[in-house]
Amino acid sequence: MAKLTAFEEKMVRDALVPLKNWKPFPPAADRSAWDRLLAALQIRRRSDYLCGMADGALGRAWPPLPAALYMDFAREGIRTTYQEPCFERRHRLAVLALAECFDGRGRYLDEVLNGLWAILEESTWCAPAHLGAPLPDPDLPAVDLFACETAATVSLASYLLAERLDGLSPVIRRRIRREVMARVVEPVAERDDFWWLKGRNNWTPWCAGNILLAAFCLEDDAIRLSRLTWKLMQAVDRFIAGYGPDGGCDEGPGYWGMAGGALLVFLELLDSRTGGKISIWSDPLIREMGRFIATVHLDGPWFFNFGDGPAQAHPPLGATWRYGERVGLEEMKSVAWEVACGGNPERGLPVNRPVHSLYRELQDLFWVPADAHPAAADRPQARWLSDLQILVARETSRPGQGLVLAAKAGHNDASHNHNDIGQFVIWLDGEPVIVDVGVETYTRKTFSSERYSLWTIRSSSHNVPLINGIEQVAGRQHSARDVRAEFGDRSASLSMDLAGAYPGSANLVEARREVRLDRRPAGAVRIRDRIETRRGPLTVAVPLFSPAEISEDGTGRIRFRTARGAACLEYDTSRLTARIDTVELSDRNLRSCWGPRLMRVTLEVRSSESSVSYEFAVSPAANSAGLSAQA
Repeated sequence: MAKLTAFEEKMVRDALVPLKNWKPFPPAADRSAWDRLLAALQIRRRSDYLCGMADGALGRAWPPLPAALYMDFAREGIRTTYQEPCFERRHRLAVLALAECFDGRGRYLDEVLNGLWAILEESTWCAPAHLGAPLPDPDLPAVDLFACETAATVSLASYLLAERLDGLSPVIRRRIRREVMARVVEPVAERDDFWWLKGRNNWTPWCAGNILLAAFCLEDDAIRLSRLTWKLMQAVDRFIAGYGPDGGCDEGPGYWGMAGGALLVFLELLDSRTGGKISIWSDPLIREMGRFIATVHLDGPWFFNFGDGPAQAHPPLGATWRYGERVGLEEMKSVAWEVACGGNPERGLPVNRPVHSLYRELQDLFWVPADAHPAAADRPQARWLSDLQILVARETSRPGQGLVLAAKAGHNDASHNHNDIGQFVIWLDGEPVIVDVGVETYTRKTFSSERYSLWTIRSSSHNVPLINGIEQVAGRQHSARDVRAEFGDRSASLSMDLAGAYPGSANLVEARREVRLDRRPAGAVRIRDRIETRRGPLTVAVPLFSPAEISEDGTGRIRFRTARGAACLEYDTSRLTARIDTVELSDRNLRSCWGPRLMRVTLEVRSSESSVSYEFAVSPAANSAGLSAQA
């Protein structure tokens, strides 16, 4: 595996391009560059949208951030009350700065100044949930994800609008530099107590990339800059080293944009500031870390969302596109475009896409060709991530057609872990049939000792067996055993023993699960479970969640109606009983993905013996999957 630290610090120092010669994006003063972009963007009309939003922001008060609001997390455990107005400030600044770049006449400059001033006056840029105290200590700067993002945002605004801001007053950019250096850059350069420097999860590339961008925009001392860059390179090397050869992100696709996508941003910054001299694009692991997001893409806006993440993930368009270019994977560019277009690539990008951040918007504008219009590409019929133990299998390679199955084995100690060994999802003709619920809006409980009291994180809210009322438990030792993935032209399957995922009190001898997609003679997904305990009696329940309309006929067939068609669940009524109920969703995150409710089908078997076996199958409603005699 290639390492960034194979390039010695002196090599980095010698390779760094002087700040005056570094142009990651054209500044607003380069009118010809922005005019060319404006002409090209008439296809997408992004400039009209951005300027329209900026017009609506002129003269509006900036959201207040009082101390009592900051303390709301410590008092109530709620993150959004402070984060939403805090993020609104940054999003509005991004819109105004971009509008000024497009317009170039100073119309938005005073409001940009107001936004910068408000952010620079904040007592901290760290989110309350990451602080560990009710209020920030001014003598100990806290450097979290959002402090790093804020540093990058105000530094990039300073870079883009340098001449215009200096025309108002040279004090502005000096103040930006002082605050960014004191709050973020210098603490990271001088201290080693930030846990994310150890490379454990997405925090490392996310923080490192934003810090590097801020420093690259503001610092021109080659020695100081190379030392900081080298330190961040070491941290990112530790992050990369935590990945297996399959490049799988154990945090799931919802976090890939801040993990693999953030890694792309960090590597891109190194590449651009050193004129391509510091680069590891050719490393096979870097390629596979990018490919992951295409592997777990199911259809349209949908992904296999294990762990803390929604089924509708939003990998950043520009970063995913550029990643695909750098490592030669057209499928990444295709997925990035399809998702950004809301699952309708032929329609192109919607005019009113939200602005997430200043840096991300610039990536979309300058890293994706203005005339880009790739069609949805054919997909591999099966992919197996051997380190994460994830299988994605398709009935056909054509997007939006046929059955898609995704299933996982693994262990119950992943980053953003859910207790979900044996979980599977099923899509038909691009629509969800059996789904992973996801996670509710983060609160204080989410990352505390109470995490596994939250219903969406427990195994009882995943379609894994509930054995005599006993659920799976968390921990690296609670893992799948005897995992086997097999795939060919006719079928693809994943089998495993789930027994290790459960506590000793379950008295399990074996909990064998096989999930199989049959392509021929007729498409169907089959799930076969065999549970054996040391003594009876035995009750096993399997919950299946779906956003579809559900009906049953009492003969072992349950119908799932989706927007494009229907699927049928078949089960043996002599072995299994089925119960259907509605799960009302009040959480905003869940409702944004699934709507106001999900349906739950619970299949249950009861036996006086110490072992049970059963099978159920899902197929297009026009087919009859049939159940095997030996199930």
